[in-house]
Amino acid sequence: MIKKRVVKFLMFSLNIIILLLLIWSLINYKILSKEVTKLVMFGGLTIMVIFVILLEGMPLFLGPSVSVLAILAMGVFNPWLILFLFILSALVGNVFYFYLGYFSGEKILKYFPKENVKKYKLFFKKYGRNMMIIMAISPIPYLPTIAGVFKMNSKLHIAETLIVRMLRHVVVFFFLFFVISHVG
Repeated sequence: MIKKRVVKFLMFSLNIIILLLLIWSLINYKILSKEVTKLVMFGGLTIMVIFVILLEGMPLFLGPSVSVLAILAMGVFNPWLILFLFILSALVGNVFYFYLGYFSGEKILKYFPKENVKKYKLFFKKYGRNMMIIMAISPIPYLPTIAGVFKMNSKLHIAETLIVRMLRHVVVFFFLFFVISHVG
């Protein structure tokens, strides 16, 4: 019983931390963006790939395109290589976060009341596909971990979400490339 209370407290604390992180990233967007840009310009393509993987599924309002913009602004790399690495690392990030939720979700959900978990699962089963597609194209944080936690099982739905997400990344990339090439 004490173990359940401790885990519930830790989960509550984790939710508060994630919420505060979201708020902090929204308030300090420019500072965060500036620091990511500095690190990417210093570290190059390797750091860009790492940031794209990390930012793809993190609960932050700072998207992975910030690191791509920093690389494009340098103007020293082939844009097709940057696009390829961007898409590849975004896919790796999506798969990583999905399976993180898939394999750790049951362990986390067992500490919540079964009736609540059942409601969440039914809600995700009913609206999960649409929710994931909306998150994939919108500027709100995209969380593939949620799809993993609730075991989004249809390969078609997962593929749809990934295709929509990758299309969004391609559109953002070409927009950024257009802006950089016509401003600079």
